[in-house]
Amino acid sequence: MRFLLSIVWTAMCLAFFMRLGFALQIMDPVDVFLDKDRCAVVKSYGASSCKVRGRAEGNLDGTWTITLPEPPLTIQMPDGPMAYQQPHWRLQGGNLTGVGLFAGLVISSLAG
Repeated sequence: MRFLLSIVWTAMCLAFFMRLGFALQIMDPVDVFLDKDRCAVVKSYGASSCKVRGRAEGNLDGTWTITLPEPPLTIQMPDGPMAYQQPHWRLQGGNLTGVGLFAGLVISSLAG
């Protein structure tokens, strides 16, 4: 029973730190392909197409917050098709954040 609880605890820690790592992602700039509903809203603000360029930030609920410079608009959308160059992806806080996430995962997993 104790072994099963330690496996469940480790899985919960892994899920938590993966979600936290997702929420700390930033991609700037990123090209986003919008669905019909969001495209209609963006076009009503003067955009010319359903492909927009902006800044994407991850959220704890697994969605993305896209901030557009033109038109000045913020959109929350589910995980979907995005195009970006690898150097434009980063974690808030840089490499130190990645090390902290890993250390937190190891320490909390061993604590269980």
